[in-house]
Amino acid sequence: MKIRRSEKEDVKRVGEFYDAVVKILDEGVNYPLWKYKVYPSEESVRAKTEKGEQYLCEIDGKIVGAFVLNEELQNEYRTEANKDAPYMVLHTLAIDPALRNRGLASEIVAFCVETARRESRKAIFAEVIPTNHPAKKLFEKCGFLSLGEVAPDPKIDGIDCFTLLKFGL
Repeated sequence: MKIRRSEKEDVKRVGEFYDAVVKILDEGVNYPLWKYKVYPSEESVRAKTEKGEQYLCEIDGKIVGAFVLNEELQNEYRTEANKDAPYMVLHTLAIDPALRNRGLASEIVAFCVETARRESRKAIFAEVIPTNHPAKKLFEKCGFLSLGEVAPDPKIDGIDCFTLLKFGL
């Protein structure tokens, strides 16, 4: 799997990838509570690509995963996280549903941890919906520890709180 930053010409494809993932989630259990064409969307991908924060994962030119890596945390978490500054935050991690349980998500998390190490960060964080059991299990399997829950700020429709997970470097 090749992991790289999304570029301007990738925005539409990455947006379509997230749309396809959300449609499949909506047919089963939408653990991250993503909203089709709202978040993640081509618009959010464009904004994160422009900032250099959107990544995509390809196998033979096909997008099989996507995520955001930046320094944005919910406001109430910043005080805790500032003890570990500088840090990175992994968001919006999605894997092609047809390729789940093959280690791709763990490979992405390892890539993010290594990126944080290379950039001399002290920690990497992930925020997940408390009922997103697959994501929590993934991060815990990769060595992240739960730091508890906090309400989003600003408020997000349908999301009461996030669990913050931390991997110390």
